Amino acid sequence: MSNHRANANTKKDEAFQSRLWKPGQSGNPKGRPRIISDLRAACRDHTADAITTLLSVMESKASPPSARVAAASELLNRGWGRASITVDATIVAIDTAKMHVEALRRLSDRARNSGPVIIDVTPIPTNKECVSD
Repeated sequence: MSNHRANANTKKDEAFQSRLWKPGQSGNPKGRPRIISDLRAACRDHTADAITTLLSVMESKASPPSARVAAASELLNRGWGRASITVDATIVAIDTAKMHVEALRRLSDRARNSGPVIIDVTPIPTNKECVSD
């Protein structure tokens, strides 16, 4: 029974290993799917119509304000790019090697100051030894 399980596990391991990428092998050997670039090209063919539509929505007094703002926003984003995100961050360099040395030094001092370490080596009885007469 255990031999059967070992064979099953070995087969699973081999199947898993066969699906892993080999060194130097690409995870996407055929590159980007062609349909995406075709779709992108088709969408770019309608750029002028889309801009005209956005302009008409933006300039129309009959359009709701939210639609006018969305149209104006899209025109600005397409013409000038999306607004960059500003991040206010403080970067602190930490010397992890120094931290490890300090931690080891503290552990060493604690061990030196705590006195001798006593380790109990009394054997724990096994089930056979616990059986009563």
